[in-house]
Amino acid sequence: MKVLIICSPDVNAAGAAVQTAKDADVKVICYDRLINGIDAVDYLVTFDSYEVGKAQGQFLIDKYAGKKKVPLYLYAGNAEDGNAFQLFAGAWSVLSNAVKDGQFEIQNCPAIAGFAGKKLDITKNHEDLEKILRTINTKWDGEEAAKLAKANLKKHKKGAVAILAPNDGTARALADVFSEEDGVKSYVITGQDAEAASLKYIQEGKQSMTVRKNTEELASATCKMADKILKGEDPETNAEYDNGARKVPAFNVGTTVVDAEILKALISEGVFSQDDIDNAS
Repeated sequence: MKVLIICSPDVNAAGAAVQTAKDADVKVICYDRLINGIDAVDYLVTFDSYEVGKAQGQFLIDKYAGKKKVPLYLYAGNAEDGNAFQLFAGAWSVLSNAVKDGQFEIQNCPAIAGFAGKKLDITKNHEDLEKILRTINTKWDGEEAAKLAKANLKKHKKGAVAILAPNDGTARALADVFSEEDGVKSYVITGQDAEAASLKYIQEGKQSMTVRKNTEELASATCKMADKILKGEDPETNAEYDNGARKVPAFNVGTTVVDAEILKALISEGVFSQDDIDNAS
């Protein structure tokens, strides 16, 4: 038995290699990102993007508890990336009721207005999600996010705002735009990946939170899965993802929400280095 570990979410780039491996009876493990639309994937090892998005959405809800009509700006990753779909669907799973109840008013994504109070299922509502993501698509890129934010702020409400940013790179770019806008009194903004530059932004009050994903744990879990397969044993799984062609057994590695207070604790525990944060750019 052989194993192929692949890290691309792009079926066009990786699909042929994956199918060739499958035809040769090689077990295929997707590392971090699931390839959509092909039934040749056997397993996935990843961070649960749905739960990360859910944590981001809940963070915004908690920060604005008791408030009404908070302007909410939504931004997504790359509309070509299945992880961006899961991330946004997770955030919307909690934000949808907060929008329905009037806590938030969506500013820049009219395509989602009809889904207030309703969850978006990545398989049942894939076309709807794709339309939504394409209107708020940052491509995981800070420059794209900043360009989109500048256009949004010319048209929509300001004041004390909530911002759903998909990852740290876009969060920093969005924070720079919103903090420089005269009409924005304050903002709460999400992120993920615990990049040193964003940890610095959190300490400076320019980013509100991030989600730490331990890549060493991800690599270790992938090696353990491959080892089990090579021994002819069934690997441990704790989740399942529909990639549009089949339901793929998966192992999800845990994540940690990091805000300013949690960051202090993690630095004192030696998880993060203050020197690395200070020198980040």
